Amino acid sequence: MTDIGISMTSININSSDQKINPPPLAQYKPLSEYLPEYGDYVIWSGLFTVKHGFVLGLDVTSGKLNIVFENLPVLLLTMIEEEYGSNTKQISLGTIKKSRNGTYAIQQKIGNSTIWYI
Repeated sequence: MTDIGISMTSININSSDQKINPPPLAQYKPLSEYLPEYGDYVIWSGLFTVKHGFVLGLDVTSGKLNIVFENLPVLLLTMIEEEYGSNTKQISLGTIKKSRNGTYAIQQKIGNSTIWYI
């Protein structure tokens, strides 16, 4: 039987000295380095509103991202495809990259790593 112990810094397998170092919980990069991918999680913060969204695609000719937004994550995650159209916004990638600090935060999964663009 295998004994598995988990700590915050490493994962022990069996009782030997073998350790697997997990990837960092989160890394960050500046928004200016962001390259969009389908499914990236986007948080937009306005003066009195926060919206959560997912990247549906990038129109290469216009340089605009199609992002489906909703006010609460639970509403975003339970949305059916027919509702995407009325909740989808087109935002220029340049607008996102040059936005004021705190306006956008984007989470992207690359392999086992989570990268936040802020």
